[in-house]
Amino acid sequence: MSPFRRTISWITVDGTCIARFPEEILHQILRLCVSAPPTPPARPSWHVRQQSCNRSRTAALLVCKSWLRIATPAFYKTVLLQSEEQAIMLSSTLVANPPLGRYVRSLVILGVWSALGDVVKLCPGVVSLDLTLGGPRESVAICQMKEIAIVISGLQSLDIRNFALRKLPNVYLTQHRPRLIISYLSKIIPKWQRLENVHVAFPLSTGLNVILPLATALACSTSLRILRTQLPVVWSPVLLKISENPYLEKIELWNLFLTDGEAMVGTGLFLKEARRHQRLADLIKAGTRIIRARAHTVGGFEQAMVVPIRTEVNALTSATIASSPPLFHHLSLHV
Repeated sequence: MSPFRRTISWITVDGTCIARFPEEILHQILRLCVSAPPTPPARPSWHVRQQSCNRSRTAALLVCKSWLRIATPAFYKTVLLQSEEQAIMLSSTLVANPPLGRYVRSLVILGVWSALGDVVKLCPGVVSLDLTLGGPRESVAICQMKEIAIVISGLQSLDIRNFALRKLPNVYLTQHRPRLIISYLSKIIPKWQRLENVHVAFPLSTGLNVILPLATALACSTSLRILRTQLPVVWSPVLLKISENPYLEKIELWNLFLTDGEAMVGTGLFLKEARRHQRLADLIKAGTRIIRARAHTVGGFEQAMVVPIRTEVNALTSATIASSPPLFHHLSLHV
């Protein structure tokens, strides 16, 4: 057999050559196949989620025992719960196999359900929490408010370092359920001793009476370093209250019409008012790229536009004089 044929037979995926791969390389490859998204997927409210038999993150876990052992930690590292049914099934899985809960580091939850109580208890290593106010099938019964309060209160046992709070477009902060959730979150945020990053994915200018307790809790957090939120349209004292935190290092503002890292024009009503408060202005300057609005003087405009026009007129006049008959040339010289 030629050396070329031996090389081809070695790289053929027949189950023997993959077994020779180091587990570190296999872990990095399988991690891309089994990991859940770190943030909730963008889906319109009218779009119905459909289960697909062809695409599943569990496919790589069913290949062999070696892949199952290597990919299981990556599979459970980020848990995405989009419905109450998924929360119930995850709770049953963790109750039957408690060691799996030790792999969970990030929880992405699109609602608050009573089944989350067991999930939180069985996942003590969670350091990142992404919570969405309102879910596709979230019940609004008053009788469940006590259970939801117990679930939110149970989050204080976690060592959260990164926290994100979102809401669906059809959820308003004036509704009873979001107000209850935010009020309980305001009580447990100061108890997260290592909370460093907070992302509020909606403007902190609506529902002032509901948001102010949350702002007070963030202002009292001694470990908070970075706050990321959507740019408010009008002035609101919420960010001014949060800026009183002496440990806060920067405030990152973003806009729906800008991509990540793109600078925004600092001519909005909120940014104009924020310049009057030195501490808030310094935090925004440290975390947000803002384009300065500079005035264009009339002199610069004339230099850029009028001078080339005069040059073209002079050149056209010279060319006309040079190509004119002698009589007109003589007259033009006297003019």
